[in-house]
Amino acid sequence: MIISKLLRSQPMAGGGLIQDPSVIPPPSYLGKSAAGIMINDNSAMSVVAFYACVQLITDSIAGLPRGVYRRPADGSVRVRIEPTPKIAGSPFVGLTWREGIAQILVSLLTRGNSYIQIVQRDPDLLWPQKLYVHNPKDIRISVEKGEVVYKSAINGIAIDSDDIVHIRGMMLPGSVVGLAPVELAARSLGIGIAAEEYGARFFSQGSTVAGIIKSEDPLDEEEARALRQNFMSWHSGIGNAHLPLVLSGAMDYTDATVPPEQAQFLQTRSMATSDVARMFGVPPHMIGDTQKTTSWGKGIEDQEISFVTHTLMRWISRIEDAWQQKLLPRGNYLRFNLEGLLRTDTMTRYQSYTLARTGGWMNNNEIRAREDQPPIPGGDDYNAPMNAPTPAQLPGTPVPGSSADED
Repeated sequence: MIISKLLRSQPMAGGGLIQDPSVIPPPSYLGKSAAGIMINDNSAMSVVAFYACVQLITDSIAGLPRGVYRRPADGSVRVRIEPTPKIAGSPFVGLTWREGIAQILVSLLTRGNSYIQIVQRDPDLLWPQKLYVHNPKDIRISVEKGEVVYKSAINGIAIDSDDIVHIRGMMLPGSVVGLAPVELAARSLGIGIAAEEYGARFFSQGSTVAGIIKSEDPLDEEEARALRQNFMSWHSGIGNAHLPLVLSGAMDYTDATVPPEQAQFLQTRSMATSDVARMFGVPPHMIGDTQKTTSWGKGIEDQEISFVTHTLMRWISRIEDAWQQKLLPRGNYLRFNLEGLLRTDTMTRYQSYTLARTGGWMNNNEIRAREDQPPIPGGDDYNAPMNAPTPAQLPGTPVPGSSADED
């Protein structure tokens, strides 16, 4: 109510009022860029760098293991809820978890907004059980009396705001929708598409030759073919390289090269690729551009860790927040496991384990679990000295499964 009044009556510096934005303009899915190229979701995906970035981020996150946790009121160690609740297991209608998360991310990475509708709830507790991911172009948003209203663009029916999970990308102050990367990058994408189209036409419709032999005397087809073959036999191949050219009669030879302005489209394509990678925060080498990698770190490992922490986390945290706020009971939260993506080289990893074990905040079994190794007897003791034998190593200790152990 307070927000609604402010929207309708807040004075502006120019003497006017901030009007209640009762209807937010629908997202524009068509538009020409400055390069004269029509830009929409499909045409943007035709830019290889754009498609590669979207696919890389989507697949990296959608395939991560996840779990639902609860932190006790006393602040003790979090507890993983087993079995995993259905809303974090297989909640998407007709889709696997990976496919559903992929649709959410594609919506965010192209349109800046993802709309997820709760289509089924538990009949007793009313907790969400089934979800449907809308195409962003099928949702219209308006603000009525300070409340965000969602409607289907297909049939105009309003969707209960309690049944919509709206995940947004970067937003402008005062807006309730995220900025669309496709629209923000329309100029760069248009240049990239124009360069690719120019290159395709250059090779398919161009008539570039290596050189031209001119004759002042008219030649018939047979004479022209013989002249060309003789010229090739004398001057083509590595064995004839740099030999002087000798022509008789009224003959002239002109070297034909591609004008620099026509060959420059390759540099334009490279620049468009860099712009797209920069927009998504993707190290260029991860989409096949190996020319500019050092600025991301001293090595490939640093670059990939930076990609996880600075690029993937911005989208992972949005999904985790959405599940915690609208899809899980109070006190429960979703967490993606990033251990596999952040795993360093073997030596660095082992040194980190040694420090953790010496500091007493990881025990042997926790370290072994990180390495997918089974626990060992006595491995849960945080205070055991590093070089102390485990009970299984002490003389006379029965080995599990042996006859002595059975006695």
